[in-house]
Amino acid sequence: MGGGDPFSFGAGVRYDKAGPVQLLVGVGFAWLPHSGLGPNAAGVRLMATVLYPLPQVNRNLSAQTQISFDILSDSVTMFAWTVGAGWAL
Repeated sequence: MGGGDPFSFGAGVRYDKAGPVQLLVGVGFAWLPHSGLGPNAAGVRLMATVLYPLPQVNRNLSAQTQISFDILSDSVTMFAWTVGAGWAL
């Protein structure tokens, strides 16, 4: 297949009452275009995000992590784990 990450869009549900963290889980459609021969892989993306507010640093700042798993056609699967920070506007 080609390189890069799939494009995706979908819907999610946010849950703010999970103790000190906020949870977001979702499902969507994923599409992995490539420049080679043959069809582009398409399928389903499952994802979960956890946000941990850091009010002791700044009330708008949070640490976050996200995992996603793509189940694509042609027996292609992709797993990604991202760690970062978020800023609420």
